[in-house]
Amino acid sequence: FRNAGAASQRRPLMYNRFVTQRLPGLLGVALLAGVVARAHAAPVMRNSAFEVWQVGKTITAVAQSSDGYLWIGTDDALVRFDGVRFTSLGAQRLPGLGRGVRQILPAPDGGLWIALGEGVARLEGGRVTALPLDADLARAPVDALALAPDGSLWMASGSTLARWREGRLERHPLPPAAIQGRIHSLAVDRGGALWIGHEGG
Repeated sequence: FRNAGAASQRRPLMYNRFVTQRLPGLLGVALLAGVVARAHAAPVMRNSAFEVWQVGKTITAVAQSSDGYLWIGTDDALVRFDGVRFTSLGAQRLPGLGRGVRQILPAPDGGLWIALGEGVARLEGGRVTALPLDADLARAPVDALALAPDGSLWMASGSTLARWREGRLERHPLPPAAIQGRIHSLAVDRGGALWIGHEGG
């Protein structure tokens, strides 16, 4: 061992620099090789089946209600699929549908909240009701919805945030530094905190 240590001390300084500079890179390559090897060893899904249905329109939203129906939003209709047939609700039954469905949010009671190109609607028991929002929100596209634990409904239109609670609309102004551009998504966690996804983050 003494001989090996002495030999290592006699190696040129350039060799020591090479080992010091290259060793992290060599470790990185080894780790990467291990990740690639594990990725190639991952199990492959087999016996998969895909089936395609043609709705014939641009699909903007998809959700499943608690009764098992699949709901599909398009640029001019709300479509229900029962596994066999498609049933469409057009603009005659769905106010504000002229600018399309933006989001479909199933409610725990089996109903649906629907964000539209103009306002928000509620579908329950086959009956559609438009929320009586103020003039600005009623004519504006609503881009995101989220349900709070207390049953209230958060909604976003552009950079405007509002809440529908106990039959009333509450506006929640946000500081300009907190939001950049349009709000694209909303989510409420188990603690009731609201998370906002917008163009800036």
